[in-house]
Amino acid sequence: MSCVPSALPSPPCIAALAAALLLPCAGAQDVLPLASAAPSGAVLSPAPGLRIQYEPLGAGSGPPAGRLDGALDTGRGTLRGSLRIDPAAQAPLQRLDANWASQLPGPWQTLVVGETHGSGGGWSQPVALTGLRFGRPLAWRAPPPDTDNGVHLPGFAPSQPWPPGGLALPPALRLRDAAGAAMQDSRALLAPGALAGGPPVQGPQTLQPGATDYEVELGRLREQPGGFAAAGWRVGLLQGLTAEARAEWMAERVAHGVELVQSAGAGTLQASVAQAAGGQGSGLRWAMGWVQGGEDGHWRLGWDGSERGFTNTGGGMEPRAALRAATGWKLGRSARADLSYTRSLAWDAALPDATLKLATRWPLARRLDLSLGVSLQDGSQPGWGAAMSLSVPLGD
Repeated sequence: MSCVPSALPSPPCIAALAAALLLPCAGAQDVLPLASAAPSGAVLSPAPGLRIQYEPLGAGSGPPAGRLDGALDTGRGTLRGSLRIDPAAQAPLQRLDANWASQLPGPWQTLVVGETHGSGGGWSQPVALTGLRFGRPLAWRAPPPDTDNGVHLPGFAPSQPWPPGGLALPPALRLRDAAGAAMQDSRALLAPGALAGGPPVQGPQTLQPGATDYEVELGRLREQPGGFAAAGWRVGLLQGLTAEARAEWMAERVAHGVELVQSAGAGTLQASVAQAAGGQGSGLRWAMGWVQGGEDGHWRLGWDGSERGFTNTGGGMEPRAALRAATGWKLGRSARADLSYTRSLAWDAALPDATLKLATRWPLARRLDLSLGVSLQDGSQPGWGAAMSLSVPLGD
């Protein structure tokens, strides 16, 4: 069950509350799942090497939708496929992914052929493409959502596409049904051996001095016309200091940038700068951030800005300036709470948008998990919202 934000104006104390947080948030580049629910679908193994999992994605006015994932280990690689099943939709079956992946010796490292994804970078976004990718294992470095979608909160389904310009995110980030949002956020909590419907989302990574890795992505964008190519190369410069260079090529856009990642005590500092040139001109984007924490709690802070001519992979403009802060804590053995604040000023907007969100997850009897969330928003669409989702396991 979820509640749609009302038209009531949010309290003016929202900025004061956020200012008091002093919360640090991941270099403006991590998507932060809030109060993740436990996985709801049991992984079945009807035959050796075959794994199948079904997850409900929430119910609307008609029959509930769901996601079916399957994997077959062939000895030389793994065949993977996933379907979105929605009896109430015009097309009840929607293919999400179908690919073959293998770990190869030598420079290929990880090879994926078929419907796959680009990982994005410290200043870029992941894309869904049909083609191939090889090099380092895939892990999304997705930029944070804007204030319309906010930080992912169980039960909150975005009302507007993110980012501006309509980039189609990979399926595991797009399927945000209100009651099923927490199910998509549960990917990081799947037990070893369970199916993973989407790659993990990682923060900035460091390498040992002298160590390098790379990735190459080639193909056609699945939900946008035209081809896409990208390459990234990362090297450890000093102890705790790593640099990455990345370039992207599209028919109407070329972009390149660099990112520096520095370990700082128990935390990590990140800074990036990039330039994009296309039909709307050219411009720069820059970002700085800090992240600290682990399973018991995290603290994150990030700030970024851009020039008007900088466009993302979807052709939309990034915010003129944005601040994002978040923290999360464990409340006992299984319960947790997450608090986030975002403040973003879009180009040509008269006022910035600000959103404060609180989410909690509480374990109940019989392995049930209850997620609760509340949000306050100020700016172009002031209001408040609340949501609740219940995770029910389908098997052991």
